[in-house]
Amino acid sequence: MKAVFLKDLSNYYKSSTVYILSAILLLLTGVMFFAKVFYYSQNCLKFASMPSEYSNTYNFGSLVLSGLPSFVAFLLLFIIPFLTMRLFSEEKKLGTLELLFTYPITEFGLIFGKYLSCFLAIIPSILISAMLPLTLFKLIPNMEWGYIISGYIGVILFCLAAIAIGMWASSMTDNQLIAGIITVVSLILFWIIGFPGDILQGGWKDFFSAVSFANNLEDFMKGSVNLQNIVYFICISAFFIYLTYYNLSARKWRS
Repeated sequence: MKAVFLKDLSNYYKSSTVYILSAILLLLTGVMFFAKVFYYSQNCLKFASMPSEYSNTYNFGSLVLSGLPSFVAFLLLFIIPFLTMRLFSEEKKLGTLELLFTYPITEFGLIFGKYLSCFLAIIPSILISAMLPLTLFKLIPNMEWGYIISGYIGVILFCLAAIAIGMWASSMTDNQLIAGIITVVSLILFWIIGFPGDILQGGWKDFFSAVSFANNLEDFMKGSVNLQNIVYFICISAFFIYLTYYNLSARKWRS
């Protein structure tokens, strides 16, 4: 596992993909964050002359800080597929996957080695984006860090689940482009699946809401960390890791 982890992590940082994706993530996040800060400051001037009930409900934490991790999670829908599409597809295409099967490593060891390497390739840029509010610490000394902490806990859990889905997609084909498309479609489907639930009633509404990424991230973005949401992302990660294991085991026995 260690050898696979180090090899894949090295490959990530030797290529330009990680640096380009990280730059895109940080650039777009920075633009969005400071645009919301500017919009918030402009509206504060308007509310200054209004009754106190208006100004009291216009909260920096809920209106600006909560939007930062939410936007990062949305960007990861499109960034993570670029990182995961090569995990097993490239090995299949080059014919090196069968060679890995001959090494003294289990399928789970192979999976977790690649899984952790992909996570460590993207997590630095995610954590750097969380530091954006530090640029305002002199202007807003009583920063409500609870929104950032809980929000980024949700982002990290979502990231782990998305990588597991991308890894499963990569284990299904030797074509990186197809693996990337499957990952994007799957992630978007999990993201929007709760929206139809808003117009449904009964059990179907509860089901769609329960399996939606967006709905399970919502509490994190509001500054609340619930065990139910944590278990959801862990279960999604475990389920797709198992599907990846199943695909690799089936290929191993066929070969």
